[in-house]
Amino acid sequence: MRYWMEKRIWLFRLIIKKLLFIKINLMETNKKTAIITWWTAGIGYWIAEVFAKNWINLVLSYFHNDTRAQGVWEKLSKYWIKVLVIKADSGNKSDLERLFMETKNALGKVEILVNNIWAWFPDDHDTNEWESTFHHHMMGTVNATELFKNQLWEDQWCIINISSVLGVEPLLQYKWARLEAYCCMKSAIIMYTKITANKFNWKIRVNAIAPWNTQTEWWWWADEKFKEARRKGTLIHRFIQPMEIWKTALHLLDNDAINWQVFVVDWWVVWKWYE
Repeated sequence: MRYWMEKRIWLFRLIIKKLLFIKINLMETNKKTAIITWWTAGIGYWIAEVFAKNWINLVLSYFHNDTRAQGVWEKLSKYWIKVLVIKADSGNKSDLERLFMETKNALGKVEILVNNIWAWFPDDHDTNEWESTFHHHMMGTVNATELFKNQLWEDQWCIINISSVLGVEPLLQYKWARLEAYCCMKSAIIMYTKITANKFNWKIRVNAIAPWNTQTEWWWWADEKFKEARRKGTLIHRFIQPMEIWKTALHLLDNDAINWQVFVVDWWVVWKWYE
């Protein structure tokens, strides 16, 4: 009796192992790969983490802060996915070419691109600052998109560009004097999103997310009066939460019927000033 009981337990364990093996192999076969730029903090990191939770292999580029990149890589590697971290300046075409080449050698094709480029150059009275803003925001997005579309098209792929509410509406009521270049570049990214969506003709879907003040690490150190003023500037009287950004990214990724769209999060900040 004991012999047959042990035999049944052994057989049960063997079946479980076989089923797990099949499941893991199916997961590996069906996994997609995403490139996310400037991902070590804020919006880029939250999108990377939710992609990892949804079994999407990650190729993550960053420009500085090696220590933070290593720490976040260790965290994301705990999910059952492949994570490749590459130091590259998104505004530098040769760096991006190296990024895509290393990705191809390590993981093969890439089905998802998230252009999450953020750089702040505050002095809009200096033409060099305009050039730096254009170099990072616009050319980084253009170069990554061109390299992405040069791959063989097998299925419908997806690009998500991160813009800003300031690219939709300049919000002149705040009378900020140092946002001209930033507004122009984020607006250019929205127009580029629409142009490329038409150009790729549904072979690659291209959409954009335009967030307002999002609860990133930067706001932890901001003055409380400044934060309170920003909160009162919206009808919902709060900052946008990370979940509201990455849920939008997942929606754009999963819905094959969405193309050429700009999802504003949160539009109420703009609408309030037209009351």
